[in-house]
Amino acid sequence: MTVHRHATAPGSADNVIASVAEAQTMTTRILQTMESLEQVVLQETEALRAGKLNEAMDLGSSKTEYSRRYMAEAMNIQANHGFLREQLPTLWQALQRRHESFRAVLQQNLMVLATSHAVSEGIVRGVSDALASKAAPTTYGGGGRPATYRTPAQPLAVSRVL
Repeated sequence: MTVHRHATAPGSADNVIASVAEAQTMTTRILQTMESLEQVVLQETEALRAGKLNEAMDLGSSKTEYSRRYMAEAMNIQANHGFLREQLPTLWQALQRRHESFRAVLQQNLMVLATSHAVSEGIVRGVSDALASKAAPTTYGGGGRPATYRTPAQPLAVSRVL
C-alpha cells in the first residue's frame, strides 16, 4: 500500500493522514463525535421546549466537551479534505451529507435557545417594569390629569441558581 502524505497545516503531525486506513479512522471518529453531540443538542432542545431549564443546563458540560472534540476533529478533516476527496470520494460525500443534517439540528437548537432567551428577557423586563411602576409616586399634572413620573427604580437582582 502506498503511503500518502497530505496536510495543509505544516508542522502539525496531528493533521497528517498517512493512509486510507487513517482517513477511515479519522472519519469514523468525527461521525461518532457528531452523533454524540447531536444527541446532547437534541436533548437540550427538547428540555428547553418543555421549560425544563435545569435539565438543559445540566447538559452544558457534555455539550461543551463534544463541541470541543468536534471542532478539533473537524479541523483535522479540513486539513486533509483533498486527500479524502481524492482517495475516498464516497466517504467524503457521506461525511458532507451527514454534516448537512447535523447543521440542520444545530440551527433548530439555536432557534430554540434564542426563543428561550427572548422569553426569559421579556419576563425579567416585565417584572422590573411592574416593580418600577409600584415604586413611582402618584402625581397630577396640568389640568388635573395623572402624570407619569418615574423615579429611578431599585435594581432588580436575579439569581441564576434555581
